Amino acid sequence: MVEDFAGRRHDFRFTGDLARAQRAYLRHTSPSSPLIPAQPQFLRSAADRLCREHARLRAARIVFVLHHQTLITPADYQGGRRPLQDGTTEPQALEPLACP
Repeated sequence: MVEDFAGRRHDFRFTGDLARAQRAYLRHTSPSSPLIPAQPQFLRSAADRLCREHARLRAARIVFVLHHQTLITPADYQGGRRPLQDGTTEPQALEPLACP
């Protein structure tokens, strides 16, 4: 998420609206796969890139939100629940990183 100097938030996803089966999905997920709190150097690098890409928004801060998959039991799956549909992930917002 990009937060501008006026305090407005703009949500962006690395994968956009790509289906997992599309080739471009891998290209977009590969840069975001190491974005975990335990590796701050990757977070800083990705934040700097996003600050440059979204400069027209006057980006002030970048907030990464990780989505953790919740457990889906076989009974849930038989009942129609599918991985990554709404309500099957738990978001975790990381500390905001200031744009340079």
